[in-house]
Amino acid sequence: MSIEGEVADYLANYPGRREGDISASPDEPWWTTYMDDPEWQDILEDREFLRREYMSWLREGDAPCEPTCRYGDPRFMRMRDRMLARDVGDPVRSPLAETLGNGENFGVRWDDEEGDDLFPDGNTAKLCTAWAEQARRVFGERAKMFAFGGRIDNPHSQISRDYGGHEFVIVDDRFIVDGWATLEYGIPAVLDLQDPVDLPMARMMYGDPRTWTRNWLGKEQRIDAESPEEREALMQGVSISPAGLLWPAGGAPTPSP
Repeated sequence: MSIEGEVADYLANYPGRREGDISASPDEPWWTTYMDDPEWQDILEDREFLRREYMSWLREGDAPCEPTCRYGDPRFMRMRDRMLARDVGDPVRSPLAETLGNGENFGVRWDDEEGDDLFPDGNTAKLCTAWAEQARRVFGERAKMFAFGGRIDNPHSQISRDYGGHEFVIVDDRFIVDGWATLEYGIPAVLDLQDPVDLPMARMMYGDPRTWTRNWLGKEQRIDAESPEEREALMQGVSISPAGLLWPAGGAPTPSP
């Protein structure tokens, strides 16, 4: 399948799409503007490298996996390291991932009594739900909340295999924002669903988008209905200003001047 077809197929199954959202069949994908740039070959090489590692991992099917095996899986480690190396020094991707992957920016603080890093609502930073709920508070309706179940429901997700389910957000119908994944796996906190380089890691970690449930248990409405007093307390220590964040315009690394 072509790059265009692969990205279009994934986005076509994304349950957050509405009329006017990301086109499942873009006439001119963002990466066409980079094809004459010398960096395009680097993008293709990164994408093919990650895709090969992902396909190798996928062929294992339902092979047993303990929660710590991800750190010993050379394919996952090579994929992660390739992505991190790509983002080093990028003026957009690097600061974005650092900002959204740092719990302190979401109000997480160490609690001596509990002996744990806690969000203002008292939930541990080890809980993916807490990250997703706080992201909804920070980004508002721009952040759609999703959940998926365990390996029976979403068998081709490493997170499902390791943890039996997950909650996360997608911002602007395009960017998976998941600081929990940075904490637990060391991968970038932002994955661009329009980026053919990011897509293999998104598929490996989050699996089939047809298994995702939007707004599980009506959490978006519950969070949006918080009173001003509740919201002030729950946002204590949050330093992220959504309007001040710079997001990738196209998804490719920013070309060098």
